[in-house]
Amino acid sequence: MLGDDGYGSESQVIAGMEWATAEHAKVVNMSLGSDAPTDGTDPMSQAVDTLSASGQTLFVVAAGNAGDQGASTIGSPGAADAALTVGAVDRDDSLAPFSSGGPRLSDKAVKPDVTAPGVGIVAARASGTAVGTPVVAGIADKAIASQMGLSRRTIQRHIQRMMSLAGATTRMQLAWQAARRGWL
Repeated sequence: MLGDDGYGSESQVIAGMEWATAEHAKVVNMSLGSDAPTDGTDPMSQAVDTLSASGQTLFVVAAGNAGDQGASTIGSPGAADAALTVGAVDRDDSLAPFSSGGPRLSDKAVKPDVTAPGVGIVAARASGTAVGTPVVAGIADKAIASQMGLSRRTIQRHIQRMMSLAGATTRMQLAWQAARRGWL
């Protein structure tokens, strides 16, 4: 989707998403995005929503690194309804100051959907929401969904509801709370 320099056009990214869906990819890691906040009606966000509608592909998207500019900084395509948008946390599970956050412009929808380690990742020699995105993609809801005979989106909704009930902001916190409360 991107050139060797890490850059590409919206049309190249959309073409890559279409190709991945046509090739029956179950999970697409998108450690990329625009730093310009959006309400999810931009072309890349709309492509994520349209391509996800088939229920076959989950797009895991970096939230962006514009958090230092304030609230409502989720860019494209992370602002898509269907995107599993990933913010970054530090080793103390605190939201990284650079991690783009919500609420989403216009309708104030909650974004990012989940957070993952994204600060000072030694193995990657980097920091950013793009660092945590592959972690989330790697533990994709597909495995859970296939074991339970449910769709990935249904699993996402259940996990988000459980996170809310547990007062957890990350899946790791949810796991700790679930173990502590005897949910496991």
